[in-house]
Amino acid sequence: MNTSLYPPSPQLDDLSLVKPSKSYRLRAILVLVSIIFFLALYISLIVGAGYLIYWLAVNPVVTLGGFYTLLIYVGTIAMAGMLFIFILKSLFKKHTMSSPFNVEITEQEHPELFAFIRTLSKEVKAPFPKKVFVNHEINASVFYNSTILSLFLPVKKNLLIGLGLVNSINLSEFKAVLAHEFGHFSQRSMKLGSYIYIANTIIYSMVFERDGWDRFLDQWKQADIRVSIFAWLLMPIVWIIRQLMQLIYQVINMVYAALSRQMEFQADRVAVSVTGSEAIINGLYKLNSASQAFQFSNQQIGAAIDHKLYTDDLFYHQTQAFEHLKENYPEFEEALIQHKKGEYLFTNESENRIEMYASHPPHFQRERSAKEIFVEGPVDDRSPWILFHEPEKLKAKVTRNLLNLSLNLPANTEFQPADEVAAFIQRELEETTYDPRYQGVYEDRFLTDVKLAEGEDLIKELGINEETLPQIYEDLYTKELAAQKKVVMARGEHFQLVLGIINKEDKRKEFTIKGETYKASQARAVFEDLKREAEADQSWYEEFDKKVFALHAFMMHKVVEEQAEFKKRYNFHIGYQGVLKTMNSIQERLHNIIQGLMDAEELTEYDVDRYNRSLVECKRNFENQLNKLPLLVRPQLHNLEDVEALDKFVLEEPFPWDLSILNSDSINEFAIKVDGALGRGRRIYFKSLGGLLKVQERISEAYLGQ
Repeated sequence: MNTSLYPPSPQLDDLSLVKPSKSYRLRAILVLVSIIFFLALYISLIVGAGYLIYWLAVNPVVTLGGFYTLLIYVGTIAMAGMLFIFILKSLFKKHTMSSPFNVEITEQEHPELFAFIRTLSKEVKAPFPKKVFVNHEINASVFYNSTILSLFLPVKKNLLIGLGLVNSINLSEFKAVLAHEFGHFSQRSMKLGSYIYIANTIIYSMVFERDGWDRFLDQWKQADIRVSIFAWLLMPIVWIIRQLMQLIYQVINMVYAALSRQMEFQADRVAVSVTGSEAIINGLYKLNSASQAFQFSNQQIGAAIDHKLYTDDLFYHQTQAFEHLKENYPEFEEALIQHKKGEYLFTNESENRIEMYASHPPHFQRERSAKEIFVEGPVDDRSPWILFHEPEKLKAKVTRNLLNLSLNLPANTEFQPADEVAAFIQRELEETTYDPRYQGVYEDRFLTDVKLAEGEDLIKELGINEETLPQIYEDLYTKELAAQKKVVMARGEHFQLVLGIINKEDKRKEFTIKGETYKASQARAVFEDLKREAEADQSWYEEFDKKVFALHAFMMHKVVEEQAEFKKRYNFHIGYQGVLKTMNSIQERLHNIIQGLMDAEELTEYDVDRYNRSLVECKRNFENQLNKLPLLVRPQLHNLEDVEALDKFVLEEPFPWDLSILNSDSINEFAIKVDGALGRGRRIYFKSLGGLLKVQERISEAYLGQ
């Protein structure tokens, strides 16, 4: 390969760095013991059920000679046969980890990347992957397809590289991430993963899945009592087996999760051995900002899709979103890597909690482990894209594959160049990116509903005049808003702390909030106090909104040119948010109905009628809200100039025709359409809010001479 594309590795003096720890070996033994116990039990159940059939066949429990004695004989044989099938059927479930979103790449297509991978695999003494795949994710992983034969024969593993990750880290960090995955390739305990996967699949199928076997049993139970009695007798036996398997499932996954966490530490050490202690942790740290940027860009791409604009490069927009967030959101920029060499990136003690079934240790612990024996490593800040041949074509291929599969697009769908879609997104952001002075106060709530006619009364009530206004305005966006934001952020941290203790994820016996120390047993009471405080915030927001409204209503008297635009936008926004609020409540009710249906084991005739009426009512109420939209006088909203009717835009296609009959397909279609409509509805809300805020800004600038 071109050696200039492979970052040099540090020289190690201490080779013990990559040796498995005692804790690693102990947990591997515990996993092995749990697997042996499961296999012994499972095989015993199969043999026992099979032997029961044989014993009943050669040793009939009754003497043949009458109808009922024959019925008992056949019934017991049928019970034993059903039990045998119940236990054995899960063994032949298909076990595959492939995904249609994964795109296989070859050495002929990307010779430099494969040379890089081959060099790295040799350096860490790991087998070369069977196949290499890419997809859109911000991740890299090892996966393999498990079969019964994989319990006895070596399994060749595949490497999956997320291009969202490639787009977010430098070449040294990319090398570290792949080295981490090759650390898994070389772990002998990965073999245990095949057994765990097969065991989980078998147990999950037995305990949680309901298939043709269960449907046959249900039909058997509905037969004549002389026949169905054997199905009813079989039920408690199956229930006991399921409960036992569920307990084993929990134990196996608990001990394997503990091993998996040790495997992560070990794989990190492998990465440290070839890149130094900082590359793998820096790459890990960047995942959060990369994910935020990707999520933000996907929201904007979704808005473009509403207008049939399909980008040909997701990753172009991820980069654009990263720069936008960095420029417009101080918290985002502050969270980027800005530290001196040797400092810790993950310093939040709360991250030190470990959930019982977590397969990965907290980032806090991973950083301590990777830097316990600190290894200085060279840094190559080039992008990993240099390893890919014609990366733009690969980005387009992965993007098209994802959008085609996710949206079920027709074969003749046209994809637009990313820069053209970016122009649409930029117009969108002009409305939905708010001035930093607001400090996020408008991001997750509705405005207080204040009528235009109330303006004069509020101005008098708040004592706003030409002398007091400048100071009230300044304090509003600096002292008051900053203080409230600090309170809200602190309360959010307190909520997380208390919830961790309530859910027993945090094992501390005491905790301190606002200078007061509480016992762990008091966590629930403190949680309720925090909820009441959060509810009290609503009063502060109401006063804030009234003050904002009154200030601009006063200033508007002298900024006559903005009066008409302000009133038009304000009336639309208040009217529109009333519709959206109701739609949100309908969506919440619909989700509760669906959850109730999912939780119900059996539905009575009364239940069916009740759910039918509730669904029809949800549909009717939602349509009633849509019918209000054409009555609103819409202001100019970017990218919606060609939309003739907001109601038709919010709900692209009519709801299912008949929801009066409980049908899972219709209910699912209804829920999907409601969720989609609410997504477009919220987009309009924030565009409208952005336009209103900009009018207010023009009014204040003209009045105050800013």
